[in-house]
Amino acid sequence: MSMLLVIVLVIAALACVLTGAMASQLQSSDPAGNGLAQAYFVFALAVTWLLVAMVLIIVFLRAPAVAPPAPLSWTMIIVSTTMLFLLAVTGQFIGMRWLFDPANKGGWRHVLSATAAVVPLAFVVFAAWRGGALPVPAMLATWGCGVLVAVGSLLPIGAGAFTTSRVRGSQALTAFQVSYPALLLNGDKAVRVLRYAEELEQVRTDPAEPFAELLLVDANRITYGLETAGETVTLKRNAYPIDLDSLCARLLRIPRFDPDPEKDAQLRRLIVLQRDVTALSFVLPR
Repeated sequence: MSMLLVIVLVIAALACVLTGAMASQLQSSDPAGNGLAQAYFVFALAVTWLLVAMVLIIVFLRAPAVAPPAPLSWTMIIVSTTMLFLLAVTGQFIGMRWLFDPANKGGWRHVLSATAAVVPLAFVVFAAWRGGALPVPAMLATWGCGVLVAVGSLLPIGAGAFTTSRVRGSQALTAFQVSYPALLLNGDKAVRVLRYAEELEQVRTDPAEPFAELLLVDANRITYGLETAGETVTLKRNAYPIDLDSLCARLLRIPRFDPDPEKDAQLRRLIVLQRDVTALSFVLPR
């Protein structure tokens, strides 16, 4: 095995592991941090697949270090590998889009994060066997890696079909599709300022009041009714936005914002002076 091939194989393998690790952290921060993580992930994924393509080209241009398992020939293996490579890149693109949606959670997210590393790594193992006689069984390096790539490439399609089947109608949205900051009104009793989708997701664990009394107003004054489905808070968008005067009137019907009468009166004066939901979110107590 040449030194060039060893270096490229090692770098490609490390890139696969790094990409998989990055895939598992795409939704572990605030929205700005997640957006930055997604940008880095796209770059890492592109570099990984370029390295995989480079490795495959190098080993296919070299004389094979091993014999293909019967009944396969090298021509059949090269054609199959090319087809699987195209399938894998397509599957990774679909999976990337799925992973970028913060509403997608649970076991599928862990599985697709793993495929971001495992699928390209299967090509690296095959290349190391073909070009450098890596000591793995020929059936594992060919059929095994091929099946792993095919299954791993089709999983994003399954994830997309599964999560699509959970959509609760054309008006049903998730907490991550709302414009923040938002105001969560509990009838005429209280209001809560929400800065991020994660804060709205936590509402389902709060048994203080039934969802029927809760109304969400987002940064664009769009209003939503809240529903539950499994582990996720879902929203049903109302037909018309609420005008600012009506919103302020509802807020002023809340009995008390602060135990101190003077501070409460000051807050009420400030509420009617604000011209949008974002400004209200900084005036209202959190």
